Amino acid sequence: MDADSNPVHCFLLMSLLLRDTCNAYQMGDGERIVRNAYMEWLYASAVNAYMEWLYASAVKHSKYKIWLWRMITYIIAILDTKESFEYKWNMTVNLKGGIKNNIPNDNCVEIQVHNIKSQLNTQGANKSFQSARLICMTTQVVDGIKDQLMKSTKTVKSRSTRPTVDKTGDIVRIVKVLRQKGQVKDLKWESFSNFKEPLYSINSEDLHNWIKAQKNVASFLM
Repeated sequence: MDADSNPVHCFLLMSLLLRDTCNAYQMGDGERIVRNAYMEWLYASAVNAYMEWLYASAVKHSKYKIWLWRMITYIIAILDTKESFEYKWNMTVNLKGGIKNNIPNDNCVEIQVHNIKSQLNTQGANKSFQSARLICMTTQVVDGIKDQLMKSTKTVKSRSTRPTVDKTGDIVRIVKVLRQKGQVKDLKWESFSNFKEPLYSINSEDLHNWIKAQKNVASFLM
């Protein structure tokens, strides 16, 4: 199968990479998270290179490119052995307990910020630094007590709550459909006649210069 000109091959590679990364975060598997970050960083670099070409450097989307690069450098270069191990295996948090209930630390922060803002909005004119501090210190404890009360009293949750959607299941269904088609390399994709593997859009010299620049930034900020 020619990966350079086959959009299906590229889609499956990126989709399965995403699915494995989501599973790695759910399981709290720091080893897989970092291992996948190498490939994800290259794809983020490829997208950034494409956007710079498309908009003639007017728009640069480099947030994920920088974030993934810093994650990798923390692990392999910046932190010492003990700190690197702790960083790798503490990228997720489990608020509910149980297998596959881990979420990325960033998501946990977003949830906590949302809960804190919701409680602050109910205080009106009584809002203060002390009340905000008290909420920050008790939010997770209060949520835990509330969940335990609901379990012990068998309280039925509101039906208005939207169910969580696991989009990684869609990837499995797509793979099954493609398997039924047989050899995907024989399929005709007129809409992607000029398709090219994203990684081939990376300019190695530009990427090397970008890494060098990020090293200089890291020497001052990290």
